[in-house]
Amino acid sequence: MSRADLLALTPQSLAQLANMGLVKRAQRELDDGLGPALVESDAGEVTGTFPDGVVAVLAPQRSLKDSACTCGATSVCRHRVAVALAYAPWHAAARAKDPAPKDAPTDAVLQPPAKPWSPGDLDDDTLARAAGPRVFERARATARRGLVATVERGSVPVAKLPACTVRFLVPRELSYARCDCVDGAAACEHVALAVWAFREADRVAPGTQAVVVSLGSEERLSTVAEDALADTLTLACDLLARGLEAFQPAPTRFAQLTARLEREGFAWVLDLARELEIALEGYHARSALYGARELTALLAELRARTRAALADAPELPARFVLGRGEARCTELDHVRLVSLGARLSADGRARFADVFLADPDTATVLRLRKRWDPPEGGAPENGEDLGRRRVTGAVSLRVLAHGQLVSKSVKRLANRTVEIGTSRAALSSVTPHAGDHSALPSPLLVRDLAAHAERVARLPPGALRPRVLAEDVHVVAISAVRGAAYSSSEQRLVATLADEVGSSFTLTLSHRTAAPHAIDAVRAALDAGPRFVSGTLTATGRGFALAPLSLTTDSGLVVPDLSGPTRVRALPPLALRRTSSPLEEALTATEAALEELCCVGLGAATPGALNRLRRAAGQLDDVGLVGLARRALRVVERTLAGETREAADAWLDAAARLSLTREAATRMAAGTQDAES
Repeated sequence: MSRADLLALTPQSLAQLANMGLVKRAQRELDDGLGPALVESDAGEVTGTFPDGVVAVLAPQRSLKDSACTCGATSVCRHRVAVALAYAPWHAAARAKDPAPKDAPTDAVLQPPAKPWSPGDLDDDTLARAAGPRVFERARATARRGLVATVERGSVPVAKLPACTVRFLVPRELSYARCDCVDGAAACEHVALAVWAFREADRVAPGTQAVVVSLGSEERLSTVAEDALADTLTLACDLLARGLEAFQPAPTRFAQLTARLEREGFAWVLDLARELEIALEGYHARSALYGARELTALLAELRARTRAALADAPELPARFVLGRGEARCTELDHVRLVSLGARLSADGRARFADVFLADPDTATVLRLRKRWDPPEGGAPENGEDLGRRRVTGAVSLRVLAHGQLVSKSVKRLANRTVEIGTSRAALSSVTPHAGDHSALPSPLLVRDLAAHAERVARLPPGALRPRVLAEDVHVVAISAVRGAAYSSSEQRLVATLADEVGSSFTLTLSHRTAAPHAIDAVRAALDAGPRFVSGTLTATGRGFALAPLSLTTDSGLVVPDLSGPTRVRALPPLALRRTSSPLEEALTATEAALEELCCVGLGAATPGALNRLRRAAGQLDDVGLVGLARRALRVVERTLAGETREAADAWLDAAARLSLTREAATRMAAGTQDAES
């Protein structure tokens, strides 16, 4: 017979079951002729005997971790990995030497599946055997209470649950399911929940790439829960009525509100309320990190989420848009996190560092944030000097930003911020990483921007999705640098790069005090010919744009914000082309007018501010955005009538619709530009 599970394993999936270091070592040993001699029994047990006498046995229906090896390792070892890697070529050679007879059973010949498989095809008896009766019943109880999951179909099906992510690495084999919870294997309840989520997705939306599904009953929000949401909107309306300048931070009011939201389990609205309070405090402290634009975006998202959750016929489950049931903090299993670089920022004398860490097991990016305040009278540190600061234990910012972290002491918050334990008992280590991101899974690694645009287009609007901080951080595989230029007046670098299939996108980076040598480091890396670039990848009206976090060249990983002085050649001046479409101009004018009213307050709105919004509404009407134009005019009408609360409601409606329209327009433009390039 043949082991379909071992034939389906790839180096990438093995890296998720072990780590890429073990996989590469096993590959080198196989290439050097030091691999195992394989024997397969009639029962499907594959035994590998190595030149040094070590024997590893991979039995059917058992994970690599639970398989036997005489080396004594308690976790996945290189011997088990090598047997798995060696099986496919060994099997192919055996089939070529002794082809199966025509009347052989179908499982004796390797055949591709007739159709893409779904974890939902697995029955409950299979789940119960894999998980055990107690864990299986716990999963059923969790499902009865209700939860929301996002299902993503593909070569590796993924289910994103409130507390964790489950990936099915091998078709129809639960022993190879990978969950990032502390149990981390098929024996955890989340695998059963993931299978049921796929089963529901297969029922309601067969063939759809990404689906949001509900397990259990979607109960209507209680009166208490609706009141908590209503009071959150009331706070937003009070802010708009008085304006940012007059509305002072109210710690007691925010504390009472966030406590109620926390009791209801509204993770995303709670996160919004806390961020709104921080933004208000920052605005009044003249922080460089918070302005009217950031506050306007928060208010628009708040309105979008509450309206979607309270709709009579919601398109998305209320649990999904509110974050109800989302785990506030999840302790992760033994994890390997690969750095994608770091971003430095300044707020007065304070310095912040955000390190972005990719989790290959779940294809997600996590963020670790640190803050440093210089001593009184001391100068703030920047760039490479800040890189010497410690971020966890004895590990410096530079070491972590250029390395990969292996730890049993990582906590992940709902918004995908991570905390790393620093006690002596905390088992963490950081090793250098050369920046070879070829083994990262999709969609974390983007090889084709057109395919990426199609995937993004299928997602719910950003204002309704889970509030994941690093959702837009990706790695793009680079085939060419097509040009670069520099604007001395704006201190901004702009380069045109091509993805692996030749589609163009824009890399852009502006000078910042906290990262004084970042632009020169990027210029040098572009000259060296980068193979990968990581950063925040966003759709714009002119295609995709990326703000870099790191670049990979033949010399290794370059983290621009932590780089020192670099000698580079001069670049041609950037030819500034500020051409915007009528649609872009109409949306921008409306954003500016709404931001102005948010600053001054609807109760003190000047005729000039209202006229600017009225003119913007005319521009919207001219480009066919009649509904948005009508909402903008309603703000003007209610304000002139002295109906401040109604005007605030109208402002929130207009801002929410504007946010959704802007996202839809940029998605469409990015997809169109990518298709043309």
